[in-house]
Amino acid sequence: MALSGLGSSGIFPCMLGLTGTLFFEIAGTSMGILAAMNWIGGMVIVWAAGVLSQRVGLEFGFAAMVIASLIAGLIFAIKYKTLLQAEILCIQSDP
Repeated sequence: MALSGLGSSGIFPCMLGLTGTLFFEIAGTSMGILAAMNWIGGMVIVWAAGVLSQRVGLEFGFAAMVIASLIAGLIFAIKYKTLLQAEILCIQSDP
């Protein structure tokens, strides 16, 4: 569990940098939305894990966090090409 947290600890700073690059016209708004979604997601996942741990069992509560991380990784893998193309277009359009 600790290694999964360590492995994913660089995602948020990278997303902040990428958001500022891709949406530089509205950087403040886009970074605010990203930070809000980070806060809401962190709160909801921990709450859901607590509820599942109380109702089903502690092991299932921890497994729910792992499953949520796998789903997020799957969504990222599906959207990766789109993100990469947008980043390349942004870099090419920079003077």
